[in-house]
Amino acid sequence: MAQFFKRLFGRPGLPRALTYEDARAVLESHERRSKEELAGRTDVEPEMLYYLAEHGSDGARRLVAANPSTPPEADRFLADDVDAEVRGELAHKIGRLLPDLLKSERDRVCELTLETLQRLATDQLPRVRAILSEEIKRLDCVPKSIIEALARDAEESVSAPILEYSPLLADNDLLEIIASARPERAFGGGPPAWFERNRFRRHRRVAGYPLGGGASRQSRCADPRGHDGKDHRPRGIHFAVA
Repeated sequence: MAQFFKRLFGRPGLPRALTYEDARAVLESHERRSKEELAGRTDVEPEMLYYLAEHGSDGARRLVAANPSTPPEADRFLADDVDAEVRGELAHKIGRLLPDLLKSERDRVCELTLETLQRLATDQLPRVRAILSEEIKRLDCVPKSIIEALARDAEESVSAPILEYSPLLADNDLLEIIASARPERAFGGGPPAWFERNRFRRHRRVAGYPLGGGASRQSRCADPRGHDGKDHRPRGIHFAVA
């Protein structure tokens, strides 16, 4: 066993080809750097990433949150993490992967993804909500209730991207938001500039014109992570961590 740990940790980083036994040895070790490296790898078993989401250091949890291979059960768990940086990394990732995750035919994957999205959209920190808003502003596969809540957010850094770019807000939605704006956000002198910009983008989209980098991604896409819909929380697997 001593030789095994010497082989595993007596090098600058983890081996390129990592066996299950190697990864488990990392979890059972006190090597924080190795655990954080493990947290960022996409070839790690889902239950190990879930374990790091629960028991890892702040750095490890941030890497798990950003890891596209992290199972949706762990993403949902991290949406309630005490570290705002973890939730921010998760908001970046969930927005990028959302169309593909909702493509999954496994109801549990979609359910967990939407729960994670809802939790981030109501995060106590405006910075986390703003990250999510920026990531999903052009998507047409987001529940409209979430889009409307972000559009009405008191923080302009949260609401502005949705108001200007979301293809889910029709003219009447935008006008209703303008009419019901709080006094501190009242729009004098007619509709604000983002109203016309949003309308212009939606009309071009309906007409079939390309929108450059803002082209709406369809909600029915292949799931790049190949989730099998199983619950990957470790059950019956115990890591001997002191």
